[in-house]
Amino acid sequence: MRHLGLKWKISVICLILVVGPLVTLGARVSYQVENYFLEEIRHALKAHAQLAVEVIQEEMTSGRRIDLTLFCRQLSETLEGEVCIVGPNGKRVADSIASHLTTLGRDSPQETSLRGGCGFCHPEVDVSEVVSTDAAFGKGPLEGHRVHVTASLYNVKRVVSKVRRMLLGTTVIAIIVSALLTLRLAAGVAQPITRMSKMAEVIAEGDFNQRLDSDRGDEVGRLAESLNRMSSKIQQMVTRLVDERNARRKFVADISHELRTPITALRTSVDALVDGAMDDTAVRDEFLMALDTQSDKLCALVNDLLNMSSIEAADQEEARICVPIREVVERVLGEVKSSADRKDVRLVVDVEKHICVLGDPRQIEVLIANLLDNAIKYNKQGGAVVVESRAEGDCVVITIADTGVGIDHKELSRIFERFYRPQSSRDPDHHGTGLGLAIAKEIVEAHGGRIHATSTPGKGASFTVTLPACLGPRSRPRLLRPDAEEPVLSLCDGDSAPY
Repeated sequence: MRHLGLKWKISVICLILVVGPLVTLGARVSYQVENYFLEEIRHALKAHAQLAVEVIQEEMTSGRRIDLTLFCRQLSETLEGEVCIVGPNGKRVADSIASHLTTLGRDSPQETSLRGGCGFCHPEVDVSEVVSTDAAFGKGPLEGHRVHVTASLYNVKRVVSKVRRMLLGTTVIAIIVSALLTLRLAAGVAQPITRMSKMAEVIAEGDFNQRLDSDRGDEVGRLAESLNRMSSKIQQMVTRLVDERNARRKFVADISHELRTPITALRTSVDALVDGAMDDTAVRDEFLMALDTQSDKLCALVNDLLNMSSIEAADQEEARICVPIREVVERVLGEVKSSADRKDVRLVVDVEKHICVLGDPRQIEVLIANLLDNAIKYNKQGGAVVVESRAEGDCVVITIADTGVGIDHKELSRIFERFYRPQSSRDPDHHGTGLGLAIAKEIVEAHGGRIHATSTPGKGASFTVTLPACLGPRSRPRLLRPDAEEPVLSLCDGDSAPY
């Protein structure tokens, strides 16, 4: 059975389990029926022999004359067997053989017609089998004599043959019905498994679009549903891996492009200085300024790449603590104040007290710094930047808005892509790597938050960040600078205050 399919294995096993008990039961019933009738015949013959003895003794005791041969013949007709009276010396005194010569030892027409039949279904063809018994006379004229009764087992065998034929027919019908039901049951079990096997082979070949019908409520249906979920998850994983591979290739290409410009400029300036530009003070200063500018760009790009790499590699759950937003904003404003002063940009802060987010303090600071740096960099001369923060349920909403050049609506959906720079930010005076907003989005999503932007071209842009708040016992602010006793900036509680 090793090479048989699952359908046929189930069918064969079920048939064996059905046929085996049926055959055993049939044979047992046939044997019990035959024994039962044999015992009944023996008891009946014994009773008739004893009755014959009593009748003969009663007749002889009363003095009436009795014809023993006629009595034996009459009893023989009743029993359809042989009856005889045997003396003490074994000699027959009377018998019924003359009237029932064909009953014992010869074939009847029915028996002759059954010759050559099945011995199991027609055991009556063996007429040589007889059963006999006797009863002894007590005190009296026939003391020492015995009444001997013999009967053929033909009728018993005929009844047994009917029972056997009935059992055989029932067994055959049961086997046929069982075979049909077993094949149907086996097909119902094997076909889904066969489809699952084929589906697994197709998945192994790389096709993850296959699905199985899982409308059954049994184990097979649950297995099909599990395979569908597995296929769907594998498809999602493969799709994500392909997307990540394509994104990695694009990322490498973008980095190569972004690095090529400052490196080329650095190389050009160095070559010019080596070739004699050092002797001309004006040219030398120009090339040195170019070297300084391009090295700053290269340094900013490397720092952004390192920040992005650290965000992707960080264990966010381990690093998350309660971070007070007000202190983070104060710290970052102190760092960007000089840039704001050069463009005469006013910094307005409206941050509620004791608002904390659950996150990595360093990454939250990078997030605020990138958004504020962009708001100042792309602002107008004499413009303003507004930083607001408020609690909304179990979240903290931070908004940073500027009055700068704004972003075209067609570009809003792409501003969080790596190395993407809107048309309005491609002014030569606006130096940037194109990674600031991408890093901000990475940080927000790593913290389970959301970020989105709105803009009106020519009037400015607004970035809104939603982060999970730090609630419960962990909600007490944790100072980023342990030595800070008072806020560095003078902020008005509940009102907007210029910085």
